[in-house]
Amino acid sequence: MSVVSLEMAINKVPGASVVSIVVNRSRDTKGDMPPHSVRITVDGGYDREIAHAIYEVTPLKFSRPSLWTHSAYADCTINPCLVGNVAVTIPPHGYVIRFSRPKPEQDGES
Repeated sequence: MSVVSLEMAINKVPGASVVSIVVNRSRDTKGDMPPHSVRITVDGGYDREIAHAIYEVTPLKFSRPSLWTHSAYADCTINPCLVGNVAVTIPPHGYVIRFSRPKPEQDGES
């Protein structure tokens, strides 16, 4: 899974655009990201379509679902885990794809 392939796949989803992709490749927690994790922030598009685009370019199909079904902090030592404030379950295997949405701007912010 590469950042470029993730961005290309998500940007093909109608109305969706990647805001950022942050990767923590270290063995340490960095800010609010557990070790070996990826946070994808996407603006626009439908959650389910974005989740399917992420699923198609990640090694999920070759892993056990339990390795990718994470809460905010999880053991991500075997495969990188996805973190975010949106969770979509991909049937029929039950993989949970996580990504984030941008925080809405407050009135008066630019």
